Amino acid sequence: MNFTKTKSSDTNISDDIASIKVSGDKTAALITHAKYIVYTNAPHGLFITEKEKLNADVLHFIKT
Repeated sequence: MNFTKTKSSDTNISDDIASIKVSGDKTAALITHAKYIVYTNAPHGLFITEKEKLNADVLHFIKT
C-alpha cells in the first residue's frame, strides 16, 4: 500500500455510520501517496466536532 496512515488504535474510532475499515482504509489504499489521518474518537460529523484540527490538516496538505 502506498499511503501514510496516522492513527491510534481502531478501538478509539467512534463512527458507527461509516466503518473505517470499509470506507477510509479501502479508499486510502486506492489513492497513491495519500495521507490518511484518523481522528481518534471523532464521530461521522468530524468537520463540525474537529473543525480546528481538520482545517489545520487541510491547510497543511494544500501548502505541501
